[in-house]
Amino acid sequence: MNVYENLGITPVINASGPVTRLGGALMKDDVFKAMKEASGYSVSLEELQGVASQKISELTDTEAAIVTCGASSALTLGAAAIIAELNLSRISKIPALSFTPEFLVAHHQRNSYDRAISLTGGKIINVGLDDITSGAGVRGVELWEYDLERTEHSVAVLYTIGDKFVESDLKFVVDWAHQANLKVIVDAAASLPPVENLKLIPGTGADLVCFSGGKAIGGPQSSGILCGQKKLVASALLQLLDWDEHMELWNPAEGILDKNSLAGLPRHGIGRGMKVGKEEIIGLLKALELFTPEEVEANISRYLIILNHIIENIKRLKVHCELNQELGKYPVLNIQLDTESSQQNAFQLCQRLRNGHPRIFPGHGRLNENIIQINPACLKEGDESTIIQRLNEELKM
Repeated sequence: MNVYENLGITPVINASGPVTRLGGALMKDDVFKAMKEASGYSVSLEELQGVASQKISELTDTEAAIVTCGASSALTLGAAAIIAELNLSRISKIPALSFTPEFLVAHHQRNSYDRAISLTGGKIINVGLDDITSGAGVRGVELWEYDLERTEHSVAVLYTIGDKFVESDLKFVVDWAHQANLKVIVDAAASLPPVENLKLIPGTGADLVCFSGGKAIGGPQSSGILCGQKKLVASALLQLLDWDEHMELWNPAEGILDKNSLAGLPRHGIGRGMKVGKEEIIGLLKALELFTPEEVEANISRYLIILNHIIENIKRLKVHCELNQELGKYPVLNIQLDTESSQQNAFQLCQRLRNGHPRIFPGHGRLNENIIQINPACLKEGDESTIIQRLNEELKM
């Protein structure tokens, strides 16, 4: 029995990919070993974050970076940094500020994850309409619409990258924001691979960029990256770390914080409950070391073999299989049920797969289209054979 079965919990076959609700990516042995070794020592987290900043900054071509406990906490810390910068009064008062800082967000980029911004006391302001997304026209959100919503309390634009990263689109927004004296914070949690996006996204001039560490990078589930402008990263770190320390004894994170720029150490900030452990920092650094274009290409080749094997062995079923693969990104298999001949819809099939034995969790993002998805990123050896068997059992005529 494994550690979960000892607790009465049955592990599942994860065909949804490195999603949070199923525990994120499966870590490589080298990542786990690094975390295990890290757990055996005490270390200054300020010093460790300083070294992490140096390494991550090189990979992202940014001024500074810190490891956070996920992309969502990176968003919260980044927003708090934009609001407060190095103003100790604001750092100590967030989210109970004397004004309401506003973050402008294109209407079609709104999602439940931007709640991370609201935790700081910031207010999300919808910008424009996207007729393309609604299917009602040909125009998306345009730059002049940001101007309509900008007020004296506007502090930043929140830009969320969806399935595709279009460098020019973000660059246009960044240029407008900087002309308007606003910062830009980018939610790039799910924008990897390709590996090149680690540099391309910050390279647009965005002030802060947030990446997930527990998805494609393959680091600990509770890890993320906040990178960008040094002054803002320094503010985020001030609002994250444990400051039960004497100013006279404090040695700031090298390359991020300047002791002489502060009148004193702030009290524990809004990020205190988002603390990241030494094990997560070391694990993420090791995962980043292994996250190379060559590794991604090898994964893509392996995933394509798995998905094509599934297609070959379910093609006699009355389903339509579509292999969705964009250049440089991991492939996903869409399986659409035949609505006329199938005795169950995709919701019912997904539920039966989840509740069966063994339990299989397919991707459920397109169930409303009668499609289940197979993401191979978290499949273990032999899982594809079990998926084939269960699909044939459930969909046999």
